[in-house]
Amino acid sequence: RAELDDALEVSLGRRITDWELRGVPVRVELGPRDLAAGVAVVARRVRAAKEQLALADLAAQVPAILDQDQAELLRQATELRDGLTRPAANLKEAAELGREGFARVPWRELGPDGEATLARDGVTVRCLLREDGATVTDPGAPEVEAIVARAY
Repeated sequence: RAELDDALEVSLGRRITDWELRGVPVRVELGPRDLAAGVAVVARRVRAAKEQLALADLAAQVPAILDQDQAELLRQATELRDGLTRPAANLKEAAELGREGFARVPWRELGPDGEATLARDGVTVRCLLREDGATVTDPGAPEVEAIVARAY
């Protein structure tokens, strides 16, 4: 979807800031000179960059831009998550690691009793997962791990 901001009584800088604060992923800026030249300035939030694109190609290129930016956000989030997640061998280590980031601990080591112990330390289970990514149907299976982190 698109929204036209034609509030000319508000400065361009203020309008740009307002849209950035709203989290708009792609902003298309059009002025009289841009229209005369047949181009638009496209500002991409993810890359914090602007580029000029031909007006004739703009509608076709925006979906690809959004796909690229979504892939970049996923890459950044995955990198951050993976950098903050470390394996824990026992409850004490899981509590320590969970206060600073995320800890992976075998559910068999944790279980409901261990979960209650971690909760006293302000660390809770975020999810159960399997190494292969399949749905956890049997929490007692040896390949099931819990991701634990600080409770807020």
